[in-house]
Amino acid sequence: MGNSINYYLLHPETTPHDKSPIKFDPLAGFPEGARKVKEFKVTKAELESMQVSEEYIDYCLHKQLRWKSCQADHMPFVSVCSPQLHAYQACMFEEHKDRMRDYERERRILQRKQRRLEKEREKQQEVLSAA
Repeated sequence: MGNSINYYLLHPETTPHDKSPIKFDPLAGFPEGARKVKEFKVTKAELESMQVSEEYIDYCLHKQLRWKSCQADHMPFVSVCSPQLHAYQACMFEEHKDRMRDYERERRILQRKQRRLEKEREKQQEVLSAA
């Protein structure tokens, strides 16, 4: 995301780290049912039976597994599996967009929190200077 300078040097209090989990409720601020909760569509038993390593586990794993099984079934004519590949890539693109939206949402919440703290400090300074 290119936020290393902001995170470590310029604005560490208002820049979320891109590898950390979301700190705020992802459904807060949305009307009821407006945002779906993300769920894995692959069970733990399927993960164990397919021997998928942890680095590949994400919300698009079910489409990746369909694509890989299609490749295994149609080897060496894997061009037959291009619809499954396209579905997997589209899912990864949507997942990336969702992560970017969550990052931006968290950044804006942190900035709003910082602005409120600064306003409170200014009010306290005014009260102290008036007294």
